[in-house]
Amino acid sequence: MAFFADRRPIVMIPIHHLHEKNSPLGIFSDGPWVDARPYVHLGDAIRAIGTNPKTLVISEPIELGPNTHEIPPNITLHFLRGGALLLMGDRVTVYGSIEAGLWHIFEGGGRVILRKGSVKEAYPQWWGARGNGETDDTKAIRAALSASSAVHVPPGTYVISSPLIVKSSQRLFGAGSAQTTILLADSANCNMLETENFDVLTGTNKRSVNSGVPHGFCVEGITFDGQNPKKAAGDGLKIYGKRYILRDVALVNIPGVGIHSECGSGGGTGAIGDAMPEAIVEDVHIYRTGSHGFRYRGPNDALISSLFIAGAGWDDKKIGKDGIVFERGADVRFIHSYSNRGVAVRFKAQCRCEFIIGETSWQEGIVVDCSSSTFGCLYAFYNDRIGTGKFYDIRIAGENNQISRLYVKGLPHKLTQASWIPKSSLGCSAGGLRVTGRNNIIDNAFITGSRSKAPVGASLEADGTVLQGTIQDFTAQGACGLKTNPSFILTEPFFRHPGLRGAPTETLEKLQLLTRQPFWGKEEFINTIEKTIGEKQSAEYIPLILKHAELRNSMQDIMAKIINCRTSWKNGSGGNCNRYSINVCNKSKSFVSFSGVGFNAKERVDFLDASADTPLVSKQKGTATIGASRTHVDVTYNLMLTPKLSDIAVSPTSNLDGRSFWVSECTATGFRINISGTLGADATFTWRTEI
Repeated sequence: MAFFADRRPIVMIPIHHLHEKNSPLGIFSDGPWVDARPYVHLGDAIRAIGTNPKTLVISEPIELGPNTHEIPPNITLHFLRGGALLLMGDRVTVYGSIEAGLWHIFEGGGRVILRKGSVKEAYPQWWGARGNGETDDTKAIRAALSASSAVHVPPGTYVISSPLIVKSSQRLFGAGSAQTTILLADSANCNMLETENFDVLTGTNKRSVNSGVPHGFCVEGITFDGQNPKKAAGDGLKIYGKRYILRDVALVNIPGVGIHSECGSGGGTGAIGDAMPEAIVEDVHIYRTGSHGFRYRGPNDALISSLFIAGAGWDDKKIGKDGIVFERGADVRFIHSYSNRGVAVRFKAQCRCEFIIGETSWQEGIVVDCSSSTFGCLYAFYNDRIGTGKFYDIRIAGENNQISRLYVKGLPHKLTQASWIPKSSLGCSAGGLRVTGRNNIIDNAFITGSRSKAPVGASLEADGTVLQGTIQDFTAQGACGLKTNPSFILTEPFFRHPGLRGAPTETLEKLQLLTRQPFWGKEEFINTIEKTIGEKQSAEYIPLILKHAELRNSMQDIMAKIINCRTSWKNGSGGNCNRYSINVCNKSKSFVSFSGVGFNAKERVDFLDASADTPLVSKQKGTATIGASRTHVDVTYNLMLTPKLSDIAVSPTSNLDGRSFWVSECTATGFRINISGTLGADATFTWRTEI
C-alpha cells in the first residue's frame, strides 16, 4: 500500500469514477472528486469548481495558468504519483489542503506559499529532493523552507551547496539524527544553516523580537555533515536569535565552528517571543570541527542539557580551539567534552551547572573564568594530553564561584605511548587544580595524580579560597600534593601611571596581555616580564610594575587530607590570616610531609602527620656556633608558625667567661643568638623551640 507523506494510506481512485459521461467539465454533480486532466490549466478547474468543497485530483503535470495566484480553502489538491503543478516561475498561495506522497509535485520554478492549515508539514521531495547523497538538494530544501513553517526532512542524505535559512516560528526537523543527514557538497565552503538576516544582525547586540531578532524556531532530528574539517571555511549552525530549540542535532566534520549562537545581552522586553527560557539545547552531538565546537554568545539564560563535544580544532595547526565556550550565561545540566585541541569546557559568563566533564583535551579540561557561578560537579581527567606541562586539568580564574563537587584525575604516564596520543608526547600536565581567582568555594574535592608525572595536585594562589577534600598519589620526583603560594597580578592602574607616558606603544601592548593574568610567585612574574619586553626594558619598568602588582594569598580556609604525595604540602611566602587543617598520610618514609616557609601568628594551622600520629613541624632543635670574632649568629628553622621569643630555649655548651647572651629578631624563618662581647674563641649553643 502507498502512503502520503504524513503516513495516511493513499486511496487509488479509478479513473472512470472521476468522469461522468454527461458532464463535459468532468465534475460529479454530487461527488467530492474532480479530475484535473480535462483542463488546460489548474486555474480553469478552480474557477469551474467555484465555492464547492472539492478534492482536485492531479495525476499528470498541469500548468497553474494565468491570473491564478491562490488555491482557495475549499479545494484540496490530491497529487497522484506523476502528477505535478507546473508553476512556470509564478507565485501561488495555497489556502486549501494538499495530499501527496514523497514525490515531486511542484515544478517549473516559482514560489509556493503554504498557509497555516493547508498542510501539517511540507517535504523537500515535493520540490524534487532526492536524499540519495549525490543529487544537490539545496533548492528543494530552501523552497520547502520558503513555503512552509514546518519542514519535515525524511530519512536520507541530502546534499547542499549553500546555506539553509531558517526564519522565526519555523520548524525544520528530520526523522532523527541517526536517519536524516544534510551533507555539505565537496565543492562548497559555506555555512550549513543560518538564521534569517544573520550577517546583518551579528555583532549588533540586538535582543528584542521587535528589533527583528529571529525567535521561536526549532531545528531537530538532523545530522549536519561538513564532510571535511580541514576545508577552507564553513560553520555548521550560525544562529542569531532567541527562544529557539535545538534538539537531537549532530554536527560532524565541520570546517569552522560547529554551532555559533548569538543574541544581544539582557533579558526580554515583555513582547511576545521574549518569554523565558531564551533557548533550549538538548541532546546535541558535535564531532570534529576545524574551530570551536560550540561558541555560545547568547541568548542569556538558555537551558542546555546532554551536550557532547569531541575533536574541536581537528586540524593540528589550530591548537587552542575549545570544545565549548560560554560567553553568555546559561543553565546547564550535562556537558561531556573531550579530545579537543584546546580547552574542553570554558566558562566566561555566569552559569548555573549541574555536571560538567572535560577530558583528554590538549589544554585544560575545564576553565572557570567567570564569577558568581554555581557548579554541581566538575569532573576532569587526562588533560594536557600532549604533555606540555603548562596546563592544569581544572583552572579557576574567576571570583566568587561555588563548586559543590570536584573530581580530577591526572594523565597516567603509560598512556603517553598509546596510539591516540601524538608520539611527541613526553611530559604531563602541570597539575590537577589551579585557583587564581578570589573567594572561590570548593567542597568535596578529590584530586588524584594516579600514575601521572604531574608536579602539583592543587595550587591555591588567591585570596579567600575555601577547599575541602582529598589529594593523593602525586608521587613523581619533585611533585607535591598541595601548594599554597601567592600569585602576582598586573593591574590596570599601572597603565595610567605618568611614568609610562614615554613608553613605546609596542611595549605597552605586550604588557597589556599580562593584565589580570596570575603568575605563580614573584620569580615567575619577573621572568615572564623579562621574556615579554626584554631584560633592558624590564630593568627600567619592573620597579614600577611591582608597585601595581597585587599579591594574593590571604584569608584561605583549607581542610584537606593528603595521601601518598612526594611532598604533601609546600607553602610559599606572603600569606596572611589563613586557616589550614591538613592531615597527611604517606606510605613511603622518603616522602616529605611539609616544605617551604612558616606562618605568622595571625594564621591558624593544624597539621597532623597521620603516618606518625604526631603533630609535625611544630617543634625543632639544633646547635649554633658564634665565631671567635663575632657577637651573634643567625639560626634558621622550618616551622609552620612564627614562635614567640618565649618559645625559644637557648643553652650555651661553651664557657662564656661571664658574658651574657640573649635571643632577638625572631621571624617565621629564624632568630638570632647574641653575646655581649667577643670571646676570642668559638661559642657553641644548643637551641630548641616548640609552639
